[in-house]
Amino acid sequence: MLQNLNRYKLIPFVQYSKLWLLISALAIIAGVIIMVGNYRTMGNPLFLGIDFTGGSLIQLQLQEPGNAAEIAEIAQKYSVGEAMVQLRRGHQREVEIRVRIDTSSAKDTATRSELRAEKISEMEREIGDKYGGSENMQVLQQDYVGPVVGAELIRNAIIALIIGTIAIMVYIFIRFNRLVFAIAAVVALIHDVIIALSGTALLKLEVNSFFIAVVLTIIGYSINDTIIIYDRIRENLRNFPQINFPTIINLSLTQTLTRSLATVATVVIMLIALLLFGGRALYGFSMAMLFGMISGAYSSVFIAAPIVLYFTREERKYRLPKYVDLVAAHEQVATGEFDEDEAEIYEEKEKEMVLAPKDERKPGAGRTAREPVSKADDEEGRREAADKIKKKKKKLRRR
Repeated sequence: MLQNLNRYKLIPFVQYSKLWLLISALAIIAGVIIMVGNYRTMGNPLFLGIDFTGGSLIQLQLQEPGNAAEIAEIAQKYSVGEAMVQLRRGHQREVEIRVRIDTSSAKDTATRSELRAEKISEMEREIGDKYGGSENMQVLQQDYVGPVVGAELIRNAIIALIIGTIAIMVYIFIRFNRLVFAIAAVVALIHDVIIALSGTALLKLEVNSFFIAVVLTIIGYSINDTIIIYDRIRENLRNFPQINFPTIINLSLTQTLTRSLATVATVVIMLIALLLFGGRALYGFSMAMLFGMISGAYSSVFIAAPIVLYFTREERKYRLPKYVDLVAAHEQVATGEFDEDEAEIYEEKEKEMVLAPKDERKPGAGRTAREPVSKADDEEGRREAADKIKKKKKKLRRR
């Protein structure tokens, strides 16, 4: 793109920042409404698996190849909520059942345990009789997760997410030395988690221990993309001190957009492959990841940087250009032709281009025509301008 550097087109991210924030707000509100609806119908905003609510995991080896739908129909008669059934790929005789046995009729813990064991035995016998006889069936594994363990897992997951978020915030503050960058990044991460939860609630995907890994993966991906954009913003602030901050954000996002889209596209392609060929066991994982990855890419580009700009309150001070002349910008920094204040005046009066090439500048277009000067005065002026640029760069490094 060397031929476009003298007229580098900027995508108007900043100009439409309110639209991006409105889209995110509507998505979050829709997700909250869905979760409230689930709470009224199921008792929980999300469809929690046995890892959180408690339940039984049963693995059987049948005499004949099984059918997942038929086995799920049998298990559903003994279950509270949806019974999860999966046949082992390549070994259709081995079946895994995740079920929460209905023990609501029991009055105490001992009676509840006995009733659970009786119903599991009855369910196993019915499944075995359907596929070659229960006497030839083998129980490979049978585990039970109590509600106390599930509550502890929920508490540990929340603690892990809080600690991880605080650590990310501290890291960004140390790396960029700006608290506003850290706050904006954390807001974007919370946005991604809420969108992922909203998608999970919408499709009623099971939330189990793997979902914690999904959330942490989404956070890691999103913060990586955000840090790359922040790095480009910091680099452009140092390279072009004469350009105002909103234009720097538009420039940085335009430069990194291709990279962000390419990265999320490769991940989405792999997730779609998992959805199509991964089977039922990976469906919930892949779908939640898909929601989170798309949301992470969106928040890094459209949410994190505009929030930084909002806290600085600089978006209303400038008339933002459609193009930027990067060649002229580098020349001006190297020679110290004009400082930041002159640049701002020039940008306000030029509607389409900022930092136009020298042969396109006209007297009165944001800059006054130069008076004839002697060679000695011109050299002295250049030295003063160079000193001014050095002081400006030192000031940026201290930031």
